[in-house]
Amino acid sequence: MRSLRPSGFAAVALMVAGAAGAGAALFDPLFVAAKVTGSATACRPGGEEEALLADHAYPYGTVVEIPAALTPEEIKAAKRAKLDPGKPGAIVQLAPDFRFRLSPGAKVRFLDETTAGEGGVRERKVVELLEGSITTYLTAPVSKTGAAAGDAAAEANLEAVVVRTPLCDAVRMSDQNQIKVSPGRGEGEWVCKFAAPAGHMELVGKQFKVSRLRHNTEIVVSGTDSFTKIATGSGEFSVAFEKGADAEETVWFKSRTVGKIWRQFAAIGHRMSVSVMVSFPPPSQDAEGPVLAYSYLEGQTGVGNAESSLPEQGGEEAFSEFGDEGDGGDDAGFDSAEGAGDFSGFEGFGDEW
Repeated sequence: MRSLRPSGFAAVALMVAGAAGAGAALFDPLFVAAKVTGSATACRPGGEEEALLADHAYPYGTVVEIPAALTPEEIKAAKRAKLDPGKPGAIVQLAPDFRFRLSPGAKVRFLDETTAGEGGVRERKVVELLEGSITTYLTAPVSKTGAAAGDAAAEANLEAVVVRTPLCDAVRMSDQNQIKVSPGRGEGEWVCKFAAPAGHMELVGKQFKVSRLRHNTEIVVSGTDSFTKIATGSGEFSVAFEKGADAEETVWFKSRTVGKIWRQFAAIGHRMSVSVMVSFPPPSQDAEGPVLAYSYLEGQTGVGNAESSLPEQGGEEAFSEFGDEGDGGDDAGFDSAEGAGDFSGFEGFGDEW
């Protein structure tokens, strides 16, 4: 029986012609599953679960889940047809210039978000990566030339979409970026990896911001609501740590630079106590690397000496399961098939674009 849902091409055709603004003006009310491989599912906002179908449109609030592997039946069918079975995956298109590739095992919720700010009400799309990995293909113009209209459109494109992970948001994205979310070893722990093999993005988390990640840069953010670790996978970037209510501490991260943020509500006053520590690589093999450390109460301007407020050695060791991952080297990066600059490992998707 033919589906009565609007096809992907029909849904895209419904967009307002010539739209150049942010939010709703850029996007159709529905998003499209442009390509699907494997038995992927779509769970609609009301809880109705169904097979994710190519060239079909779905409402925002839908959760898309990609299986970790093809079924034996799917593999046999592909071989009978003399085709490469490939791997499960999907291409989801929010608009022609805003596409996302979902890799095997990915679980993603697509949302509308409306926030009030200085410039008024802002609408944007949220790609909430619950688990697994995705690749962005964002081709909307983001270069600014000084012309008011063009620069406004470029800024709108940068603000139109955010990828949300359990520990921080990837914002102001362009071109091809890779984002991966994996459970940690303990309850409530996550490891989030961000790579910009051929794109740019910024990260915004609790008490920290990562400036523009450039080509061939990787960063690993791991931890929980009460503890965050920021480490270099490859490349260099700057991190602005909150330093009280009205200041920031900007740190340049290179190989083996590690930042840590501890959060705990104070027994008196019930304000959040925040401690920040950044360790730098030693200048030589026999020397100790320098350490930057401070602490403050959330909402307060005073910054204290962190030596009296950072967790004891035992408290820091409680998070040692995150220890080596992300401190640098190959373990901090993505799988070789999804490595920096290598987009050929995504089963032929994208080669047709």
